Amino acid sequence: ECSGCLPGPGPITALVAADVIMTLLIAGGAYWLAGRGRPAPPKPRPPEQDSHYQELQGARGDIYSELKR
Repeated sequence: ECSGCLPGPGPITALVAADVIMTLLIAGGAYWLAGRGRPAPPKPRPPEQDSHYQELQGARGDIYSELKR
């Protein structure tokens, strides 16, 4: 047998499969460890602020009375 020959498809497939499995295990472990962290403290509520909108002054019929004619 030759010493510089490429391996057949079996060993290459096994290496690729092992690489994919190891990558998934590492990613899953990192996701699991990240999920075990301490929960964030609740955020304080912002103080009530004044409205940025002008308050309505009530219904005024004289403004649109010309449109009704």
